[in-house]
Amino acid sequence: MGQLDSDTFPYAAGALETVSSGKWTRTSDSGFTGIDCDGAGSVTGHGNNDAVYIPTSWSGSTSDHYSEIKLGTLQNDGGPCVRVTDGTTTTMYLADLDPATAFPTTNYTIFMKNSATFTAVSGGSGSINTFTVGDVFRLEIQGTTLTLKQNGTVVKTCTDSTLATGKPGMHTDSTAIKYTDWAAGDFAGGAAINITLSEPTVTGGVIS
Repeated sequence: MGQLDSDTFPYAAGALETVSSGKWTRTSDSGFTGIDCDGAGSVTGHGNNDAVYIPTSWSGSTSDHYSEIKLGTLQNDGGPCVRVTDGTTTTMYLADLDPATAFPTTNYTIFMKNSATFTAVSGGSGSINTFTVGDVFRLEIQGTTLTLKQNGTVVKTCTDSTLATGKPGMHTDSTAIKYTDWAAGDFAGGAAINITLSEPTVTGGVIS
């Protein structure tokens, strides 16, 4: 597993796709809202409507990868997303986090968006006892398996086979939620090295 891209949002205030000099692309159906940089190392939703952003350039796997965000506030409606495709309709898997919703009420759901419809992935929702500013939430996709992690600890695993490829990204649906970091990578590794060990032989008292 390797990290291939990241952002700490060190930009001037303004629309992220503009102030990042093209590093980020706002998907075509993000509506009238977007994601704004506050000029102080954080990003937040520009409006209370879905906004999805993906890196303009992505060198990693389009099928098996992860996306993670670091919470800057404990507010609802946003999170990391994977297998995002940009078109007339954005398709993706999304971990929608609701840190302001008290445990044990459901406060996260893994959604699949396809054909402009959000559908909760079967078995992909639940509740987290404690959210803290600075928590890192990662959504991974490998094959048909989706895994949500909080600070490296698995929160939920579920499966869905609807979407096959795309990019990692991030999503907001609120002006209140804030991220201070984003990172993404894939699960590619080097080629396996096979080593075969054989038993020594003894001939005339000499080991070979």
